Amino acid sequence: MKKLSFLVSRWFLAFLALLVLGLVIWFLGPFVAFGGLKPLVSVGMRVLVIALLLVSALLWLKGWSTGVVFGALLCLLVWYAGPLLSFGRAAPLTSVAARVIAIAVVLALFAAFGLYWLWQKMRSDEAFLKKALTFGGKKEESPAAGRLKEVEARINAALARLKSMRTGARGVGRLFQGTRYLYELPWFIALGSTSSGKTSALLNAGLAFPIGGATPRTVGASVGTKNIDWWMSNDAVLIDTAGYYTRHGASTQSLPALADKRAQSKDNNAGRDMAATQGADAAVGDADWRRRVDEDEWHGFLDMLRRHRPRAPINGAVLAISLDILTASDPTVRATEADLLRERLADLRTRLGIRFPVYLMITQMDRLSGFADYFGSLTEEHRAQMWGFTLPVSGQSARSNLAVACNGELRQLVTRLAGGVNTRLEDEYDIERRRRLAALPEAFAALCVPLAELLGQLFIDSRYDDTQNHTMLRGVYFTSALQAGQTVTAEPLTVVQRLMAGRSRLFSADAARPAANHSYFLHDLFTKVVFPEAHLVRPNLRWEYRFRLLRLVGHTLGIVLFVWLAMGMRVSFGNNTDYLDAVARKTQALAAEVMQLYREPKPEAVPDTLSEARYLPTWTGLDLSDPDSRFRYGLYSAPGVVEASRDTYRALEDNLLLPSIVHRLEDVIAQSMANKDAKATYDALRVYLMLYDKARFNSTDIKAWVLDDWAKNDSASIFGGRASMIEHVEQLFSGERIVRSPLIRNNGLIQQARAFLDSSNATQRLYDRAKAGMQKEAPDEFTLLRAVGPQAGTVFTRASGAPLSRGVPGLFTFDGYRNLFDKRLPEFVQAARDDDAWVMGRSYLGEAQKKNG
Repeated sequence: MKKLSFLVSRWFLAFLALLVLGLVIWFLGPFVAFGGLKPLVSVGMRVLVIALLLVSALLWLKGWSTGVVFGALLCLLVWYAGPLLSFGRAAPLTSVAARVIAIAVVLALFAAFGLYWLWQKMRSDEAFLKKALTFGGKKEESPAAGRLKEVEARINAALARLKSMRTGARGVGRLFQGTRYLYELPWFIALGSTSSGKTSALLNAGLAFPIGGATPRTVGASVGTKNIDWWMSNDAVLIDTAGYYTRHGASTQSLPALADKRAQSKDNNAGRDMAATQGADAAVGDADWRRRVDEDEWHGFLDMLRRHRPRAPINGAVLAISLDILTASDPTVRATEADLLRERLADLRTRLGIRFPVYLMITQMDRLSGFADYFGSLTEEHRAQMWGFTLPVSGQSARSNLAVACNGELRQLVTRLAGGVNTRLEDEYDIERRRRLAALPEAFAALCVPLAELLGQLFIDSRYDDTQNHTMLRGVYFTSALQAGQTVTAEPLTVVQRLMAGRSRLFSADAARPAANHSYFLHDLFTKVVFPEAHLVRPNLRWEYRFRLLRLVGHTLGIVLFVWLAMGMRVSFGNNTDYLDAVARKTQALAAEVMQLYREPKPEAVPDTLSEARYLPTWTGLDLSDPDSRFRYGLYSAPGVVEASRDTYRALEDNLLLPSIVHRLEDVIAQSMANKDAKATYDALRVYLMLYDKARFNSTDIKAWVLDDWAKNDSASIFGGRASMIEHVEQLFSGERIVRSPLIRNNGLIQQARAFLDSSNATQRLYDRAKAGMQKEAPDEFTLLRAVGPQAGTVFTRASGAPLSRGVPGLFTFDGYRNLFDKRLPEFVQAARDDDAWVMGRSYLGEAQKKNG
């Protein structure tokens, strides 16, 4: 159920409500009307309203004022609904200027209210006033800024080493692994007061540190951690923190900012005789200032961890508590230590936003009287094992019985120690060592009482936080990294301890036990308990919620996109299949008609056949120039059909229509020669030759001759009429391609026509050709309608019956003669001579010129 708890979170419910409302506005908005006004009909207005809803939801979730959104909605209302507002017969907001003025008034009122609120806020909130007055200035620097720069440098160096680590990615995959290297190894943080033995425990645990220069500590060589140290083993990354990270105010580093503050305080207090008071205040101020600096450094360090490793900044925390804390005679020492560690755990949870396992490590156990004598005979393998207890992965019942579980585990440890005393006594012959090891179970049992108190204080059940619920105490472990030789007594009032104390007074003091560098009960603690449980961390809750939400949205969009594309492809496939089936049926019908025409030529059937071929790719519901998206989901097959249909249509035009036109040209040439009509013969011969000469092909002249011949002589009657063939002629001679006659050229007819034309006046032909070329650029005709006006029809009529809209050709007007004929006659004559030479053949040009001369 916890994994689904985000479904009832404030953010998710707001997102769900916004999604539903947006869908309602988008799909039902166009149907909403206020009288005759439908404000949500346009797509832009719906997008704008949904955007305003999104902004208002974000402002509400952030706890900010939504007045800006209401102001924008009011301005939209004035702009779109203003024209409908009326007072009697007056509609003051009809004009654009009036609405702009009304919107300006609304904005001015909102600005005045905002200024008034700002003034009231600045009067009542001094911090806000200070922030407002320093807005845009340099942000106040943290007291620990200098230390944090050093901490960040250490973190960056550690990250650089981690980035060079070998991961599962190979080759090009390393370029796309992103921040994966940060999560290849688990990260654990070690916390504890100064001299609690954290660093010695980490370095003497027998772990392999390939990089970082980590070496085991020896007695007398231990030094404190300056701020943080990064120990990188092959199995985990261990973050060793300084003692003042746990106990704020315990740092010993210099504080330049404090010196400046004191100097400023002395200047302000100049002339006052308060030396003693100032000294006391300075001491208190020094401690407070150090505590603040240490706290800022700690918080800054946690923020860096979260920034660099947002999903799970750490995988667990190891708390180190020195034996001296448990054996202290003053209970407040343990209470203070427990409170400090509890605060640090709360900082980790709140600042990092995660839930993580906690391992409590009691260090320096070698100082407990009898420890070295009891465990001194252990081999290295036995010293590597774990001494302590691990709790089950806590549920609600385990958390409520934490104290009972810990007390039970501690009693079992005491029983286990007591059960091994006899065996150790049989192996030990030194009287003093036998006495000390025999007293170890009793001393350890006495140690369990303050330990239980510390655990109760550290994981106390509180109504004001949930540390005990979310830090997951995994166990308590007893360790020793170095043996310095000094011992402490857990309970000096036991029988054994009083007898040993009395003997010490009667005899000389015991010889000091030699120091040693053996580690006890550390290796397996890290390698078999701490590191394998890295998965118990629950990632950053906010990051996890955001990640789940983004993943949910991404999956939803992916599914919607997939369904959309699948449906689109299915619909497109069905439409294109139906289209191809329809084209196939039309193609079969057309093929049958063409075969029938070839077997039994019927000119009256040609128009229908050509029309079917021309409109072969068309289909009801499909616009070939702008096809609908229902046809174009990657399966659109019309272009190929259109291209093949165009080729088919052109082939049918060349074989069914063009031969008739060629035969008609031949007939006109022969008939014109018989009628001694040189102009008609020349025009028909010229068009006839164009159909056999690609260089001289002119589709406009050919089309004009054919349509003129059909209009004058009704030569299209063989096809059933002129109207049914005009579109095919226009398409045939549209200029998209060069049309060539499929018939063999009749050279005999051409020679006869040229011989006939050669006997006519060549000058007249040139003049006619030049005049025809000029007509294309001549000015408009001179008509009575242009000269007199529309009323000319009420006064004048033409004797020929021709309409008044026709008059003198523009070439024969004053402008036509002066600006065209007179100026460009040689140009047009030369073009006409070239064209005439081509029509008449090069061999006839010279003879014609001689005859005319």
